[in-house]
Amino acid sequence: MLITLGEEGGKIKLISKESDNDGILPYGSYITVEDEDKKFILRVEESAQINSFSVSPMLADMDIKPLLQDQKVRNIVLAVRIKEIPQREDGLSSYIKPMLFARRSNQEEIDYIMNNNKGIPVFLSAMYAYDSQIIKDENKNPILVNIPEKFFFIKLLLLGQQDLAKLQQ
Repeated sequence: MLITLGEEGGKIKLISKESDNDGILPYGSYITVEDEDKKFILRVEESAQINSFSVSPMLADMDIKPLLQDQKVRNIVLAVRIKEIPQREDGLSSYIKPMLFARRSNQEEIDYIMNNNKGIPVFLSAMYAYDSQIIKDENKNPILVNIPEKFFFIKLLLLGQQDLAKLQQ
């Protein structure tokens, strides 16, 4: 569970609740913020661990057992807006207010924003600390997106650096 803190540099800033999950939400994950009859779908752009309290380096030097407060960490997230549901009719975007609860988006919400129900299903994946993670919803079900079948008929060839003189021959 995350809580919105406001906007920073065009991104929505969120922080994990102290008593909740001890994991870091990877980049590329989708989260949903609900505000009464509105939903905001966000994509995680930055995710990091922060310490709730500043630990003194002297504690390590003195071999003192750490206090519980010294080991509290939280997940701080910066996310961009992807979609507002329902979309406003007046051409404006709604504010995402501080102190709203956010959760990982579910399959229905991902299907809505991807607007693609046909094709070959593939897992969404994200990276954190050079480790690939399959994106999952709150119930630990993997999130799928559909790649349209027409994409499989596009041919692409990637080559390494070539010597221009050899290519001209």
